[in-house]
Amino acid sequence: MDAERGLIARILFKHEIQPVIDRKVLKDMFVDVEARAAYSFILDFYAKYGSLPSIDLVEKEFPDLGLMYAKEPIDFYIDRVIETYVRNKGSEILTSNARLLMTKPDAGLERIRTELAQLTIEANPTQDTNFVESAQARLDRYLYLKNLKGIDGIPTPWDIVNEATMGFHDEEFIAIVSRPGVGKAQPLDSIVITETGPRMMGTLRVGDKVFGKDGALHEVTGIYPQGFQDCYRVEFTDGSATECCLEHLWTVKQVGTNEFVTMTLGELLEKGLYKDGQAQWEIPIAEAVQYPVKDLALDPYVLGCMLADGSLRGTIKFINGEQDVVDKFKSRLPEDVSITSNADGTEHSVRGMYKYLEDLGLRNKYAHEKFIPEVYATAHVQARLELLHGLFDCDGEVTSYGSLLYHTTSDQLANDVQSLVESLGGTASISIMEPMHWYGGELRKGRASYTVSIQMPVGKKCFSSKKHEGKLAGQTVELPQRRIASVEKIGRKEMQCITVDAVDQLYLTDHYVVTHNTFLLVILAEFFWQNGLRVLFVSNEMPEQQIARRIDAVHFKLPYKQFRAGLLPDPLEQKYIEGIKSMKDNTDLWIVSDTHGITSIATKIDQYKPDIVLIDGLYLLQDDRGARTSWERVSNISRDTKRLARQKQIPIVATTQFNRAVDDIRPEKATLSNIGFSDSLGQDADVVIGLFKTKDMELNNEMMFRFLKLREGEPVDFVIMWDLQRMEFKTLDVSEDELYIDEELDF
Repeated sequence: MDAERGLIARILFKHEIQPVIDRKVLKDMFVDVEARAAYSFILDFYAKYGSLPSIDLVEKEFPDLGLMYAKEPIDFYIDRVIETYVRNKGSEILTSNARLLMTKPDAGLERIRTELAQLTIEANPTQDTNFVESAQARLDRYLYLKNLKGIDGIPTPWDIVNEATMGFHDEEFIAIVSRPGVGKAQPLDSIVITETGPRMMGTLRVGDKVFGKDGALHEVTGIYPQGFQDCYRVEFTDGSATECCLEHLWTVKQVGTNEFVTMTLGELLEKGLYKDGQAQWEIPIAEAVQYPVKDLALDPYVLGCMLADGSLRGTIKFINGEQDVVDKFKSRLPEDVSITSNADGTEHSVRGMYKYLEDLGLRNKYAHEKFIPEVYATAHVQARLELLHGLFDCDGEVTSYGSLLYHTTSDQLANDVQSLVESLGGTASISIMEPMHWYGGELRKGRASYTVSIQMPVGKKCFSSKKHEGKLAGQTVELPQRRIASVEKIGRKEMQCITVDAVDQLYLTDHYVVTHNTFLLVILAEFFWQNGLRVLFVSNEMPEQQIARRIDAVHFKLPYKQFRAGLLPDPLEQKYIEGIKSMKDNTDLWIVSDTHGITSIATKIDQYKPDIVLIDGLYLLQDDRGARTSWERVSNISRDTKRLARQKQIPIVATTQFNRAVDDIRPEKATLSNIGFSDSLGQDADVVIGLFKTKDMELNNEMMFRFLKLREGEPVDFVIMWDLQRMEFKTLDVSEDELYIDEELDF
């Protein structure tokens, strides 16, 4: 449905006339003649009778209107009607004044400025207050404030903030800014699995498609340079490895438990990688990667057989004597390829295969030079599975213990088979054997051979032959599993982090490994909720369950590390259990993570009618306007957030980040210009609070708050004691000298 008819539908179906009046949407803004006439009729009817006309009446008057139900909030349609009007009117202004601009540049520029200014007023009308008529209202407000003792907004947990801001107010946009650092930083040369295959992290751009844990494609919604950081190599029990920073977030499950949690690499190291000699942190295994379907000239099973048992030099031959494998191979050959077999059926000459091998770069390759062509490595799931069947049917082994082993003399093919298995949701590790032999009286190394040990997910087999099926019957098959085996610091590398539009925010990196700051908002959310407010918490950083767990820890004053691990002392555990049982199910605190942009947040506000909204990671949201650059994207999100606060008449508190320049300055030197991503964040927010930590503060569990912007009131700096063990977050009395410490900042 187009925006004009969508707007009319919302007015009639939902009786949403007030937003239209507040934003002064003019009938001249409608391009479609029928829609403009209907809209004018509705406004005239409302002005005359004080109510809206029925849908039947409007459809009778305007039979060509064709209204249907409009699912988006009315502001969505208003924005698009105004945008179209501004674009068309702006073009008209420039075109109509082109001649004057050429003949009299000064006069032309002045007229264009005047007309564009008028257009701006039309697009963004203000609601002015009649000073005389509001005299009594102003007196009432003063007496109301006197009653409230100066706090006319929503109080926060800290008196010093309340004194400075008089609380958080309706229509305010409050930005809380912290230093970047905790995230998903990986080196620019690390590999990310994309729709076109593996790519280096540093080559990604917003809008690129990468694969998630669910095996589906997800769009890159943000790219955030993190500068040079200490880099750590994380190796897993299957031999795969990837690199990241110490604060990289990992979704892990402790061996013996069923719940996945998210922790930084530093936290995992602090807890210890091993317990009783066993690697204890397991990461989730990705589902099979859903590469798109593509045309393949040669059947994948045939290619697998040729890579395993094919002679690709001179006369092309397939050497295999298993009848079911040979029959399947023959049935899958292209029509222009023929095959003849020797007397005992173990060697088969294949004619017409040359061009297929040539096109794939495999013609005349020795056994130790073989590889899987990229077009097959990134083929659709069934094609990759058939390719693996061909390989394993010919060169695979099922041991008496049920192990699945693939053998080859090509190191590249061994790595390709490992990657193939991993792309199908399995795991694989490679071992190397270098045989020794005597030649001419010398002991020499023979050609290395490679064995790939394979574990496939439930429902998928790496073979299709009768021989392997018979050997595996009754055996217990090892399922895919990947645990963190070691972590090694390898130096410093330039890094960046990305965000994706997956619900769990996980994406696939090297070897299809699944990878991936918030407590302040949690403290505010719990305080507001405990004081009877309806709270909407929008989580862009963490799953809802983790936010809920943190809120529980704050609410019941539980030491977070023990609570998260399920290791509370008995008295605290009893306190938590009794508290949860006595808590009402309808708590008026909603945690959502399925909002992608401001429009979807507006929908949640309409649904839950909260008194305040908290957004964790504003910069992670998608731009509903479809900006082409990161700067423009965040600018749009910032302005839409401010507009949303005004339209819904509630305060919106959102977290964002400083840019890297703040690393090199003292807290008192930080300004709005140090906010990352876009200058508009500092301009649009009514209140901006910066969070800082010096090394001494870190040691003392303290955090410094500094007001970088405050429209009313007096900015102050203060320090909060930040104790996650006792769940205490109180302001400290400190002198001005103690606030500023000459040392390198360490966040």
